[in-house]
Amino acid sequence: DIKETRRLWSEGFDRANKINDKYSKSTWIEILAQARQHPTHIRDVYKIILSEDDPYYIKQWMNFTDSKNLMTQMPNIIGSKLLSNNTKNDILSYWKKNRLKISKNTQSLH
Repeated sequence: DIKETRRLWSEGFDRANKINDKYSKSTWIEILAQARQHPTHIRDVYKIILSEDDPYYIKQWMNFTDSKNLMTQMPNIIGSKLLSNNTKNDILSYWKKNRLKISKNTQSLH
């Protein structure tokens, strides 16, 4: 069930985050790899890490998701009150610079 999966991922990420930054980042990549197997999971999984206010996590999600999810979810991400303006600007800059590359990478994943 989707809610239970997200709860377990969130719990795993929180545990990894308590250990150190490197472990939380590798855990996030593992979560994204699992989430990519189900369209609903990959679409919404970024919500787990919004409160981190760290562009790294959103950028990695952008690399794993497809262009449709990017187009529908980026307004929600940029509109999030959990993210600082610096994080939002970093994410937008990354998206603009890498839009074509991200789109090609995610298309090859499907």
